[in-house]
Amino acid sequence: MKLEQFQEVFKNTYDRYLGIVIDVLKQIIGKELKADFSISEIENLEADASGFEFPAVSVRLVINDGVKYDCIFLIKKDFGLMLHSMLLGGMDVGDKLNEEVCDGIKEIVNQVVGQVKINAGEEGGFDVSEAEVKIVESPGDLKDVKPGLSNFRVLYNVTIDSNSSEVYHYVLYREEKKAEAEKEEVAGPEVEVEKADFQSLTAEKAEEKPANMDVLMDVELEVVVELGKKMLPIRDILKLGKGSVIELEKAAGEPLDIYVNGRKFAEGEVVVVDDSFGIRITQFAVNHRLKK
Repeated sequence: MKLEQFQEVFKNTYDRYLGIVIDVLKQIIGKELKADFSISEIENLEADASGFEFPAVSVRLVINDGVKYDCIFLIKKDFGLMLHSMLLGGMDVGDKLNEEVCDGIKEIVNQVVGQVKINAGEEGGFDVSEAEVKIVESPGDLKDVKPGLSNFRVLYNVTIDSNSSEVYHYVLYREEKKAEAEKEEVAGPEVEVEKADFQSLTAEKAEEKPANMDVLMDVELEVVVELGKKMLPIRDILKLGKGSVIELEKAAGEPLDIYVNGRKFAEGEVVVVDDSFGIRITQFAVNHRLKK
């Protein structure tokens, strides 16, 4: 992939998902965030990273949207500590990188990736591996990263409030095998084959009664009634204690959702039966398939 091609692909991706990324980060850290970028083609990741400030936090993801990209982000120490502190609501996290800082940054990355995947949708063909976050002490810690057929570095200038920092984003393009090449690899020696000869089904077979469904009647299914749900940033969850109230995203008086094995089956209302809570079904889901 040429530099001009990658610049076009990256710009389209950046334009599509930038708003989502910034919104998620604003919710997590509670601060305004701005970012601009520039792209360069590189020959050697380890040599290029020698211009970065170490120790640093490395975040590695593998992205596949029809083409596979190995992505490595380098985050400076002070910026990583600031992100972790903001995640914890401004808590003092010290001045050293450690596993807790890595876990905090991993949580931020996973939330961002989760929202991007939701936005891409099932037909987006967008898949991202789980983030691998670790501390790197020098460019030599990156020597195990194999170069791709094409290698690029995206330099972000990120500003949160009045604090600015550079983030290196290495994108290693790995060409997928073509279908024909894969077919040749798995193909074995030719063998003689002939068409199978099946006997026609008789009328007697076609009129046989279906198997008795009674054998399934004792199978247990999990029934869950959902009162409501709410998404909260980690800093708000850490503030919860005995007596805290979480406001759900369902208005009072709305029917409750009833799920059977994870699928919405019906809606209902709460009742009390012999000092126990119960649910009275008021409406079935339009796509439920259970029949009397």
